[in-house]
Amino acid sequence: FARVTMLEWTQPAVFAGRRFWQKLCFDDFATQKWVPSRFAHLIASIAATTECATPLLFLCTPSVLAGVGLPWGVTLVYAALGVMCGMHVYIILHMGSDVNMLNMVTAFWCIYVFCVKSSGFDYADFQQIPHSLKFLLAILILFVIFG
Repeated sequence: FARVTMLEWTQPAVFAGRRFWQKLCFDDFATQKWVPSRFAHLIASIAATTECATPLLFLCTPSVLAGVGLPWGVTLVYAALGVMCGMHVYIILHMGSDVNMLNMVTAFWCIYVFCVKSSGFDYADFQQIPHSLKFLLAILILFVIFG
């Protein structure tokens, strides 16, 4: 993940050719071995943790939080939405146009599903979907986790 992240951060036009940035992201930059630096691994770890943990906040609906005695309402859902949309905006702004539509659609789906349709994950509707779809969703989740 560190290699991909650092290539993603050093190839856009804003950073391309910037020796300071490349030296910060790669060890032994002079020989062009392109081995990610400690900084690169730190940034990649933060990015991976954010990408994995943020969607879990959508499960923290107001009723779930109230059930465990936390009066935060939709705060965690809106925080998750803000981080997710921020990640999609970041990707749209620094990468080529081939990913723009994919990231715009995903961001709009997040807004609709987790804020307009319901406040976070809709547990009641999930209970009503067919077991075959639940099985397919479980397979998709396992695929995401284990690759």
